[in-house]
Amino acid sequence: MGCGASVTKPSNKSKTSSTSTHQRVTADKPNSEVPNRMASLQGHAPDNHMQADDDTKLVHIINIDNGLISDKKPERIECDDIVEFKIDGKDEYDIIQVYKDGNDYYRVDNGFKLTNIKNRTLKKNRQISFSYDLNQPELELYFCIIPSSERETIAKTRKLPKNNCEKNCLKLYQSEIKFTLNDTTESQKVYLHKGDTVEVEWATKENYRIEERKFCPVSGGLYTVAQTPNNISNRFSKKGTFKKTFNDFGMSFLFRLTDKNKIHDVIVCIINESYEMKLIEIADNNIQPNIIWIEQNDWIVFDWNTKTKQSVTQIEPFTIDQQKQQSIELKTPGKNFFWPNGTTRRGHMRHQFKEPGIYCYKTATDQIGTIIVEARQNIYHVPVFGENLIHSMNTNDLIQFDWRMDSPNDEPVQLTIDPQSSVVPHAIGGIPEVFNC
Repeated sequence: MGCGASVTKPSNKSKTSSTSTHQRVTADKPNSEVPNRMASLQGHAPDNHMQADDDTKLVHIINIDNGLISDKKPERIECDDIVEFKIDGKDEYDIIQVYKDGNDYYRVDNGFKLTNIKNRTLKKNRQISFSYDLNQPELELYFCIIPSSERETIAKTRKLPKNNCEKNCLKLYQSEIKFTLNDTTESQKVYLHKGDTVEVEWATKENYRIEERKFCPVSGGLYTVAQTPNNISNRFSKKGTFKKTFNDFGMSFLFRLTDKNKIHDVIVCIINESYEMKLIEIADNNIQPNIIWIEQNDWIVFDWNTKTKQSVTQIEPFTIDQQKQQSIELKTPGKNFFWPNGTTRRGHMRHQFKEPGIYCYKTATDQIGTIIVEARQNIYHVPVFGENLIHSMNTNDLIQFDWRMDSPNDEPVQLTIDPQSSVVPHAIGGIPEVFNC
């Protein structure tokens, strides 16, 4: 690409890869330079065609040869990528997630599982989405691949055959969202998850700085997002770095400005998803993270490889007095989460939290952890030019307005919200800080 952008997040076009190029960003050269920054998005806008969420994800094709993952597997699979298993011939396989304990392999409780996979199986039935929010650079995922006809022979065993597991490993990496820019003008768009970090760096002949701006639905314009005073990207320079972690849904515009305060190009960051799985690592003396926030229907992955034997058990804590607290262990199968295999030095399990609430657990060494499950925020896609003018939704839900510009010369769409209409009486006049603009 002209600006030398190296990006690992998806563009508006679906891509299928067996070599994992990870160039998932769209770019369009500007048609005009206009002074107003809201209007200037028309000239610097990437492709604005609407799309389904799955179209933004990179799909890796993994060939299964004689029950083994092919040696020609992708070099890099990142969080939220999709792996699609391909079977040649008339073979039919089951693919079961396992974890490695020394030289042995054990099935993962509530792990990934595909059954009866063959060459005629629908794509969606032989795909796995690795929607992990990793707190470490990489994670090894092992799979047991067996002929479907042998399923009953291992149905009741934790330990699975080594020959069907040891070479069936996929390595999952943290997402890298990095743009390396030169003097070429090129506007781009990238799709992100909550918690993703974008890094923009440049080494150029001209002086630039990065300015983040967001859309204000009340004024219908853009406002500048405050940055820390010591952020080097606040100053014009020929070599610089801008770094930002996005923790909220929405859209941000990263303007690259010249030393004459003119827009050179823009990176549009769209944060419209959250990761479905978060990892908790249990060590001999601590839990990382000790307190974690997730959304309803998300998964927690518990993992440990310790010197001391460990376990995980959901508890209901209660206080006896100010100095003493006890807890009740909760071990109802299908309702509570707990490690069912006694205490072990190696363990890996998953649990899905379907209801909001505060969940506590303890380890075999009496370490206490807390999982806070918040009600899921729904994102409603509202067509700007649709026929339906009334939409019903819940408090805290989000609206994403969608429209399509067929030509770069189309007039830009401007949306404004009247803060005094259709609000409860105490909020008339505007809800304080509701838009942070």
